[in-house]
Amino acid sequence: KFPAAQPEVADWSEGVQVPSVPVQRFPAAQATEWVGTATERS
Repeated sequence: KFPAAQPEVADWSEGVQVPSVPVQRFPAAQATEWVGTATERS
């Protein structure tokens, strides 16, 4: 429950669509793989 995390995520994402689910709930490996996939697709 970190309201401040939302704007921060939007900031580092730089336009990348972030899942509605908090990033903290995603495993580090899963998050890294997802970010890599999103970067390749953009």
